[in-house]
Amino acid sequence: MVLLVHFRTRGFFLAYRKQKRTGVVMQSEAVIRAAINSDPTITDEQRERLLAAMKPKPADKPKTLLKRKAVASRADVHTETIKRWGRIGKLHPIRLSPRCVRYDPDEVEALIRNGVTV
Repeated sequence: MVLLVHFRTRGFFLAYRKQKRTGVVMQSEAVIRAAINSDPTITDEQRERLLAAMKPKPADKPKTLLKRKAVASRADVHTETIKRWGRIGKLHPIRLSPRCVRYDPDEVEALIRNGVTV
């Protein structure tokens, strides 16, 4: 049994291998915790960082994307102007499907705040 610990810029990524030759990776959190706690080569600081990286992070509330009509009303322009701004790169449309286009509200607010030039 081998415990593989890789440090990357975003934190520790763990993988527990049941057997070297098969490469079967077990994703059991309990097994990984037991391996971390029983490994004498890991320092207390590393152990704390590993266990902290395993804790589930609170889910951020997803952003509500804006429709073209909502963006047009906020910017006080026509919907065709919003479409044109998407083509020239002033706004970056998020295409959910060919006919379903949404816009990031933060980007829209930044555009309005910095002054909209028509």
